[in-house]
Amino acid sequence: MVNVDLSDFFGETGRVLDVAGATAGTELFHRYDSYRTYGWLVRINGVGGVVGSILANTGLSDPDNVLTLAAKQVGQIGYNVEDIMVDRVNDKFYYPGRPATEETVITFDNLLKGDAAKALFNWMRTTYDPITGTHSTSVISNIAGQAIQGGGGFKRQVDVVLLDNTRKPQWVARLYGCYPKNWRLAEFNYGSNEFHSIEVTLRYDMVGYFRNGDSAFEDILAPLG
Repeated sequence: MVNVDLSDFFGETGRVLDVAGATAGTELFHRYDSYRTYGWLVRINGVGGVVGSILANTGLSDPDNVLTLAAKQVGQIGYNVEDIMVDRVNDKFYYPGRPATEETVITFDNLLKGDAAKALFNWMRTTYDPITGTHSTSVISNIAGQAIQGGGGFKRQVDVVLLDNTRKPQWVARLYGCYPKNWRLAEFNYGSNEFHSIEVTLRYDMVGYFRNGDSAFEDILAPLG
């Protein structure tokens, strides 16, 4: 029979209801506090730069972080390791094999101010541009009858920042080599009573999860950004 000893557990997590003069009766409550599912921000690095030096003409600069404010939902983020199965006479053994990242979906409010739809569509155009029929290229815009090609590649760095109960950044889930593979306008419906939205499906090369301001971790992964 397995012997389960809980004395260490209860010894390490005593029921301290209060710290006199400090927590006003909330010590036990805050000990089990968690991150809120609604306490986060998303940052998409360089989306405003998909058209290079012609930001003033296209309105794709993002000085107000409109994409950060517009994001209303972020899907699950993670990666997995595939199995290698080996047959041994009457048994099967499993070993960790190739890693594989997953996809995530970000839902944006289709804001009137800032034209989030234009910025997201032009980011999608860097993956595949239906106007020119080309893949993985920078956006070509027509300014005053002149075709101008912008700068920047199609992959971006995306940060999902977790906020604590006082709305301070604590942890960052950083997606490296991230690009959009699906851009979709939500349904239009006279019978609905909600704001319109845009869904963007993102594929990424790898994900890092680290505490905000952990410069050592960020320096290690900096070449991947």
